[in-house]
Order: sequence, then C-alpha cells, then structure tokens
Amino acid sequence: MIKHQQGSTLIVVLMILLLITIVGTLAIRQSVSSLKLVSNNQVQTLLLQNADAALLKFQRPETTQTISSANGIVGFFKNEDNWNKELVFCFKGSSPFNLSNASWLYWQGTTKHSQKMATGGGACQSLTADDKKDINNFSGGRSQVVTQVHIKRATSTTQPFSDMARGTDAVNAKTENSMRLHVQVTSVMEGLLSNPENDLFDANTGCLNKSIEPPSGVQGLVQCLKDKNILYSTQVAEYRFLSDFEPSGS
Repeated sequence: MIKHQQGSTLIVVLMILLLITIVGTLAIRQSVSSLKLVSNNQVQTLLLQNADAALLKFQRPETTQTISSANGIVGFFKNEDNWNKELVFCFKGSSPFNLSNASWLYWQGTTKHSQKMATGGGACQSLTADDKKDINNFSGGRSQVVTQVHIKRATSTTQPFSDMARGTDAVNAKTENSMRLHVQVTSVMEGLLSNPENDLFDANTGCLNKSIEPPSGVQGLVQCLKDKNILYSTQVAEYRFLSDFEPSGS
C-alpha cells in the first residue's frame, strides 16, 4: 500500500505551492493597483492645490490693488486696442500678477501675434538647476508642478446693470462700467514628463505656449494637454472690478 502512495506528498506540496503563488500574485496586483490609485489621488490633489493657490493669490487685497491700478491688468484691458488680447502669466515669485511678468497674445484669423511685456515674462519656461533651488520659482513651493494663468476680458452676456457699481444712478451718474476678467489657471505635473521641454515649454510645440481660446481649427492649451496625455488641472473663474473688488462667480 505504501508503494502505491509514493509521490503523493510531492503532488500535494506542488499544489500548495501553486496556491501560494496565485494568492501572492493577486496580492501584488492588488497592491500595485492601490498604489496607482493613491498616487493618482496625490497628483490630482497637488495640481488642484496649486491651481487654488493662484486664484487665492489673485484675490488677495494687496494683489488686487496692483491688478486694478492704471499700469496693472485692469488698466491694460481698458485700452480698446487690448480688448481682444490674452494675458499670460507664469505663477511664480512674490508678485506673479505684475503686468511686467506677463506676455500678451491675440489672433488675426489663424495667425497668432504675441509679445512679452518684459524680459522673462509670459508663459512658463524650463528652469535651470540654480533656479530650482529658489522656492519662489514654484507655485506652492513644489518644483514638479508648473502653474500658468491666462486672463482675458470677459465678454459673456450679463444681467442689466450688473456691470455697474452698487447704488449707481444709471441715468444721472457719470461713471463707467466695471471690468470683468475671465481667469483660467492650469497646473501641470512637469515631473512625470520624459521630455517637458518639448511637451510644455517649446515655443512651437509646447502646450503652455498655446492660447486658451484659439480660433476654430487651431489647437488650444487644454486640447494640447489632452492630446499629449499630460496630467493637468484647470480652474476657471470670472471676477468683476467695481468700486471695490469682488468675485462675480466661478
């Protein structure tokens, strides 16, 4: 009887080993899936926080004084020649919304015209190793995230008198309508890209050099990020500058 049972122990051991292997493989796959979910959540949270940081900075009283000054963003758009232009800021440094840190662009048909307000202003550029040591070069102090702000004069239809200061006599008062600004903040995870120079910063192929409202048939910022499968977060808000500064909706 013992002769006929020879080798059964080996078969049992192999079956147990196979079972352990299957369980171990499933556990590893579950761990990898969980890690990907956690990592994705962390990335999305980081992108959202950086976009929020730009909007919060935009709303701070000391910032709004700069924005609404004669040589600020509001003053820029009060000039009729600039009504259809788009201001571009890289959100970095202590005063990111100074007009000197911007560039502008506008379209004539499908031809884009653009110009920097000062050297180094406008769309975000790749940083050198020395630049990356300065925490002020990053939104939220995160060197792997790039945050860019695009501002246009809002042209959407509003309710009657909504662009006038509260308590204004529309017939007898000598006053001008408020200025409404359309603000779009886009945060991008640069640290996960194998070729950020080409994907983000290049003057021709980089997504950050695209417009938020290009003419029909021209690739815009968000579409470029989607086409290249780049992780990003975009927030849009509209602000109205009256006798005092307040958000009109977001």
